[in-house]
Amino acid sequence: MEAQSEQERILKVFADEIAALKERGGYQSADVIALTPETPNLDALLAKFDKEHEHTEDEVRFVVDGRGVFTIHGEDDKVFDVEVHPGDLLVVPQGTWHWFDLCEDKTITCIRVFESKDGWVAHYRA
Repeated sequence: MEAQSEQERILKVFADEIAALKERGGYQSADVIALTPETPNLDALLAKFDKEHEHTEDEVRFVVDGRGVFTIHGEDDKVFDVEVHPGDLLVVPQGTWHWFDLCEDKTITCIRVFESKDGWVAHYRA
């Protein structure tokens, strides 16, 4: 219950920014993901993110707390890392192969914004 109320508080604090993102990008929904070393089944949860995948919609993240690294396959098959910190907004365009890892402290809180109501759906590279 406490985690849910913290997520609701974060969505309320950033409501204006979320509304602007939705209007500008045509996004439909938002949620909060909060990961810490105490998160139950953290390794299993991270296993979904740290394998190369893509999405049929943009992956939009606003970092509220903590940090992590998105590794992205760019043009000409170049691979690069983007370390995100509080206050960063990252948009990984649809169809872009990437993966995500937490930094050493294994802590991040992000607002996730989605085009569909289905939320986070990954398509993994075979």
